[in-house]
Amino acid sequence: MTPGQIIETALIRAGIPSPTATQEARARFYLNTIKTDVENVTDWRFLYKIGTLTTVAAQRAYELASGATYPLNVWDVTNDNPMSIRHPEDIDELDPDQDYDGNARIMVVTGTDATTGVWEVDLFPTPADSGDTIKYRYYATRADFTTNDDDTDLAATYPKFIENALLWGTCALYKEEKEQTTASFEWDKYGVALKAALKVNGKNDVPPRIVMGRSEYAGNFTFTMDVPYT
Repeated sequence: MTPGQIIETALIRAGIPSPTATQEARARFYLNTIKTDVENVTDWRFLYKIGTLTTVAAQRAYELASGATYPLNVWDVTNDNPMSIRHPEDIDELDPDQDYDGNARIMVVTGTDATTGVWEVDLFPTPADSGDTIKYRYYATRADFTTNDDDTDLAATYPKFIENALLWGTCALYKEEKEQTTASFEWDKYGVALKAALKVNGKNDVPPRIVMGRSEYAGNFTFTMDVPYT
């Protein structure tokens, strides 16, 4: 299936067999809208990607890949060390004057670039060496579809098990606008397709890991246990 086929189907189902460029653009807008909605329904495993940071001595701040929604985990390849993702306040408490350097053990998300919107992160301790390779796994978002994508097979970016959800969601949104109806049939088909896709995704899923940090980087936590009295 291609984006162009989804757009064509949505327009035909809305009673527009010979659309104008404006109508096609509107359907493409709805395809991108439903794409973003679907991406945020759950953590789809096909949107897990790996990025790389290369350290610069005395440089604390870095940027994640442009398609990164949020980092999942991080590790230091060069020094063969696991790393953790923590809250910025944690490293503020560990190193208020930011003069601690060494091999990075912690990544924190600090915000987005004011121009590009790309996520920014700090590494702690501040890297002492240049050229160290830090890899991170992140949850990605795909770029919006454009006219250049109309004839491109979706399989490379959106597996077949999710494509029907994109199709029916786009049909529903366009039909609602044109006919001012609830497009209940299309939404029902969307729900069925999304449920099926979630089932496939669940087969590839595993329970989240619980990782405790090392030494002074570990932080503190408390927990309670209910123990029956005998």
